[in-house]
Amino acid sequence: MPDPSAPDADRTLSVRLDIQLDRHPIRGHLRTETGAEETFVGWLGFVDALQRLQRRLRQQDPNRAGERGKPPTRFG
Repeated sequence: MPDPSAPDADRTLSVRLDIQLDRHPIRGHLRTETGAEETFVGWLGFVDALQRLQRRLRQQDPNRAGERGKPPTRFG
């Protein structure tokens, strides 16, 4: 069970996922609501891209990446 007192508790990273369906292994890119983008190849690359985006958002503004009580932004 997650620790609610941990520094990252209740933080949300919302991303748009674009996958190239005709490629093997899986490949595509992730984009945040702020425009940060990471490309990936393979499932491990996908996970690594998520981690890179998370680190980038923390470095840019630690309070912006999922403020407590703020609902995630939806892509339209």
